[in-house]
Formats: sequence, C-alpha cells, structure tokens
Amino acid sequence: MGDPTVRQLRERAGATPAGALSFQILMWDFEPPQYSTWVDLVEGAMMYQINKVAEKRHHLKDLGEDSLTTVVELALDNLGLNCSAKAVNGNVDLVVEWRGFKWLGEAKIAADLQKIFHGYQQLTSRYATGQPGQTAGGLLLYCKHDSATVIMDGWRAALRHEIPGANIQDGPVPLSFRSDDRRNGSGQMISIVHLAFPLYHVPEEDTWTLSKDAINAGRNARKATKKRIAKAAIAANDDSKAAN
Repeated sequence: MGDPTVRQLRERAGATPAGALSFQILMWDFEPPQYSTWVDLVEGAMMYQINKVAEKRHHLKDLGEDSLTTVVELALDNLGLNCSAKAVNGNVDLVVEWRGFKWLGEAKIAADLQKIFHGYQQLTSRYATGQPGQTAGGLLLYCKHDSATVIMDGWRAALRHEIPGANIQDGPVPLSFRSDDRRNGSGQMISIVHLAFPLYHVPEEDTWTLSKDAINAGRNARKATKKRIAKAAIAANDDSKAAN
C-alpha cells in the first residue's frame, strides 16, 4: 500500500468536525489562506467549542471569566490554532495568530449590558489595530445568568440604539450577530462577531413536580383510553362472531 494522498487524508479527517478543522489548519503551511478564509475557520473553530461548552455547562457554569477563557484557549490550541492572552494595545483576553494574521477576542461574563458594552469598547477602541490581516475579532459572551437568547437579544437592541451606524447583521449561527466599527487607530473597518456561550443551567426536575390537577388529568385520560380500548375489543369480537 502506497502513502495516502492529500485527498484521502482530507476525507479521513472530515469524518469529525474537529478532524476537519485540524486538517485545514495543518494545510495552511502548504496552501496559505486569504485573511477572510482564515477568519472563517477561526470563527468555525470557536463555534465548535461553543457547542462543546454547551454540552458540559453543568461542569463549567461556576467558573470565572479567566477560567472559562482558559478552557476556550486550550481547546482551540488542541485544534492547532496559535492562541493565547496577549498584549495588543492592552491585555487582550484571546489572540489567535497565524503569520501576520490576528483575530482578537474579548471575553465577558454577560451579567449586565453595561459590562458587555465595556468589553465591546475595549475590543473596538482600545485593542483593535485595523491593520491589514487584523480587521476581525469577536466578543465572547459567557451567558450564565439568563438564557443566551434573552441576553443576546437585549445586547443587540442596546448596541443598535447606542451606535446606530454599527451595521448590525445576523451572525453565522442563531446565538450570534455581527457589527462593524471604525474606532481604532487606523480608522479602518473592523468586523466583530458577537458569540454567546450558553452556560445558564438551572435543572428543574427536583423543584417542579406535577400539580394535583395535572395528575388527575393524566389519570382521567388513562381511564378514558382503557375504556376506549376495551370498547373497541368488544366491538371487534362481536364483528367476528357475526362473520361466523
């Protein structure tokens, strides 16, 4: 058997989302991407981690902002991305880099709108450079205090009202949206993706039990169903006798 071809390796890696992402990252050294393509993959990797976080939120919901960002950083690093907290005009929570490309991420516990806006201001007016290959980033919102849908709808409305020219648009997944901003040193357009990490976890199986009325309704329905089945059986038996 000869050595596997690139096509075969790509097909095998594509069997899992993580494998597909890792293979694309590996191939960058041989097939250098355009910045927009690179950003798409960085965002795809981020959204993959959001799905994983959502599946483990019962273990992660009590972690603080720095700890949650470390979890995200380690996960992205395991996919092959070069990411870390780094100084870029200040202390950026998460910087993803490849050669001269940069994607800046600012993370916030989405406890209230003022705190989220503060993070947005940090990302757009302090950290962002607007230089070629550095015109994209993300606001990572850890939604622990309410559902991600409620938090994102509120933040989207607040941002639209505060900065009417933000050019807010739907994002790549339901719990996301995009906005633009020029308030950086270069004055160039920065594209920001706002991503929700759904960490709200309040199980109700031990706190919400059926009411007496609901139980009685269920019992009555069961009795009615049994009567209907018995009646149908008698009718079928009568029909059989008549046929004979």
